[in-house]
Amino acid sequence: KLRYSVSSPPSISHPMVICTLQFRAILTCVASLKRAEDWLLDLTCSSCGEERGTTVTLDPTKTVESNRGRKSFHLILKCPSCGREQYVTVKENSERDVSGEVSEEWQSVLQLDCRGVEVSGWHLGQYVLTTPSGMRVPDADLTDGDFADFDEDLNKSVEVLEAETRVI
Repeated sequence: KLRYSVSSPPSISHPMVICTLQFRAILTCVASLKRAEDWLLDLTCSSCGEERGTTVTLDPTKTVESNRGRKSFHLILKCPSCGREQYVTVKENSERDVSGEVSEEWQSVLQLDCRGVEVSGWHLGQYVLTTPSGMRVPDADLTDGDFADFDEDLNKSVEVLEAETRVI
């Protein structure tokens, strides 16, 4: 005979949450934007709800082996408040460039499999900007949300304005 208690459901040590990072901006004469540096994330512990006090850097090209098994993750952390382990993995083939054809609409740029932690925000930074003529700007700084340049081949202004981020 099986016994169970309605008041205490089975515990799940690290429920999975998929966090999707999105980007939106007014784009003028921009074909694409590609992230040129590591992702800068704000994290919140799923167990105690404590926000991590510092921004965490995620490099999607590097993984770390877990000491509890054969699985590897892009980030392995411990909550500074409750001590629970936290794991973040970039979902395969989820990193996307921002398309200049979709100005002013939210675009998904990265998906993360998060266990024990949730992404509460992410920060803009350096991007490789490409114009329709093929001009490349390898260090377009979107930290403040705006960037401007000039494409001499097209004789047009290149602009990224009011860039913002969100997590869904």
